[in-house]
Amino acid sequence: MFAQIENTADVKIVNLFKSANNILEFDVVLNRTSDDWYYFANCTFHITFTNNIFQFDSSSLSILNTKSDLHPGIVTGNNIPANGYISRETVLKDTLSLAILGPTTYQESDTIPFQKDILLGHYVITATDGRFIPSNIEWVKPENYYQAIAYKRSQDSIIDNSIVWYYTDDNVELNDGTTKQATFYVDNNPIVQNILKNFHVIYTTDKKLTIDWTMEKEYGIKGFKITKAFRPSSTLSTNTLQYDTIYSWETSSPYYNQEMLSKGNSLIDQFYGYLPDSVQFRGAQYCYRLYANIYDIQGNLGADSLLAEACLPIPNAVIVEAKIIEPSGEKRPTIQFKVDDNCYMTGYIIDEVGKKVEELSVQEKNNEVLNNLKLDKGIYTSTYNPPPWVADGYYQFILIAYPIDDNSVEISRSMVPFFLTRNRK
Repeated sequence: MFAQIENTADVKIVNLFKSANNILEFDVVLNRTSDDWYYFANCTFHITFTNNIFQFDSSSLSILNTKSDLHPGIVTGNNIPANGYISRETVLKDTLSLAILGPTTYQESDTIPFQKDILLGHYVITATDGRFIPSNIEWVKPENYYQAIAYKRSQDSIIDNSIVWYYTDDNVELNDGTTKQATFYVDNNPIVQNILKNFHVIYTTDKKLTIDWTMEKEYGIKGFKITKAFRPSSTLSTNTLQYDTIYSWETSSPYYNQEMLSKGNSLIDQFYGYLPDSVQFRGAQYCYRLYANIYDIQGNLGADSLLAEACLPIPNAVIVEAKIIEPSGEKRPTIQFKVDDNCYMTGYIIDEVGKKVEELSVQEKNNEVLNNLKLDKGIYTSTYNPPPWVADGYYQFILIAYPIDDNSVEISRSMVPFFLTRNRK
């Protein structure tokens, strides 16, 4: 009958993160799972890349432990740390050696809480020759030979009431190969996934627009690409449209733009834009798609991945709204109108037989007369101030919008009637 093996600790590689193509960061954490020990002594670990997909030595790779939950120690003359721990990292042939040396007594050693992850080290490895570093790493096997971790005894271990098996301050392996073992894990899932926060296609004026997007989190992206398609009817599926590239990260593309290159891996928002574009036709939609080209774990670029799609209606140079905002019975009837694009505007008042009575002026343009006056996209107001000799009765506001340098649409007109009923004494 075999003795049951007790798991004394979990040692895990977690939080893999690539801050650059040639840099890989990860954490090594320790979790105490047994009450047979309390004080951490030391460890020596060996790590490599899965299936030897990334080959290296000390001339092409560097490694540094930048952070630890363990108390830092002072290196003494015999290389034994005092009052804490020191970290030693070594780059071997296709293997990384991670060592942590501890103090000589348990009183100086750190107590490891039960079932709580303690950071032994945050490691940063860099390919000094600039190569892409994959993120799939693993513990060198067999683990009971290449991985060693020990705890510090706080009292003597006595058997048969007389034999001292371990003395106080002895270092004892957590993996004795018979009844106790430490378990080694790797969480190869990167801590960052690509999350698109927004994708905006915004119409400005004169058949021009801007494009921007924000990556809430970004990981392993080489660059972005934007395509555009004309959509004559909103009933057409966007998947049936013919898309053409208008911006690309690829330097060999005629649509290359350096703004399309990734700004790098990030845990915080990264903004891209504003990129200009123009369209040919009004009164229809244009659909835009945003793609990303993403590295796989071996550093190879795959097919473009669709991140987002946006379809934008392009307005005619029209008056989309015109209304009386002062009661008809007032002495100074006022009209408010909205134009969806830049245009030349003419406005006047006609009476009930169609005779032109007076030209209008626009308040937002310092009361300039609306006689082929250029107006930007927006909302405007105009007030009619009838002279005393104008009779009460039926009148109309007439507004005419002319497109700017655009023969694809017709002139837009709006007629808003009102009654002039002034009280006379």
